[in-house]
Amino acid sequence: MLYVTKRWADAIILLKGKTILIEAAIRSDPGDISKLELYKKLFYETPELADRTNMPLDLMLVYAIEDPVVIELARDKGIRCVPFRPPWISDYLKLLAPRERRAPRP
Repeated sequence: MLYVTKRWADAIILLKGKTILIEAAIRSDPGDISKLELYKKLFYETPELADRTNMPLDLMLVYAIEDPVVIELARDKGIRCVPFRPPWISDYLKLLAPRERRAPRP
């Protein structure tokens, strides 16, 4: 019943002059913003990344179904938002209930 919780970003891109932390989701969700903010905090506390803490750090939310409210909030916090519709997403969405194929109504 006791376990160690490990948190990790969906992707970390290590570029020559900066680092990008990515959270990806089918449907964007307010929790995705919180996750990115947590990853940012943990980034600066991770010994393996200590040599990168003096470089710019970008946060990116990648999503297939846009929730305009979440996107606006993320952008207000300086998070880059990128839509991504891979070819398989249409087939996947057909498996979901209609209300799950779109963002919540504001």
